Amino acid sequence: MNNAYVTLQDEQFQEWFSLRQLLLRAYCQLSRCLSSASTKPSQQNVESFCQLLIDYASFGHFCIYERLLNVLSLEGSSDSHVDTVFSELQTTTEAMLQFNDIHETDEHFVEEIRFAKLLSRIGEVIAQRLDLEDDLVATAHIAPVLPVKAKPAKAVAFYA
Repeated sequence: MNNAYVTLQDEQFQEWFSLRQLLLRAYCQLSRCLSSASTKPSQQNVESFCQLLIDYASFGHFCIYERLLNVLSLEGSSDSHVDTVFSELQTTTEAMLQFNDIHETDEHFVEEIRFAKLLSRIGEVIAQRLDLEDDLVATAHIAPVLPVKAKPAKAVAFYA
């Protein structure tokens, strides 16, 4: 197994894990706002969350997954398992893009109950995606997915 060029300390993996943490914090903050009778998420909060959602999905597809595929092909991992995981990841990406398309304007406050349901659903999609990604990382024998103690990616003040 020769995956020395892909490690947990790899800069792209550090950024990916940082984006993951930022996305989860942003999701939790939006969820808390919706569950509070006194606070509602602002359009800026929703737009910031959508931007993180798209950044995370894009970074995975364009920077990380290709590298994982290279490692997996070198190791001779099961093509059917990897194909299944990538197909499911594509489904989560489509759901994330759809959520972004719906909520990138200020229309989301028109139907707050609908927004809460869609936010709950995208939370399930994010959880599924994290599980799939963890599966790929574990299959590639890179390293377990651990909290990253590195300089986090640039964040909007909302997430600080």
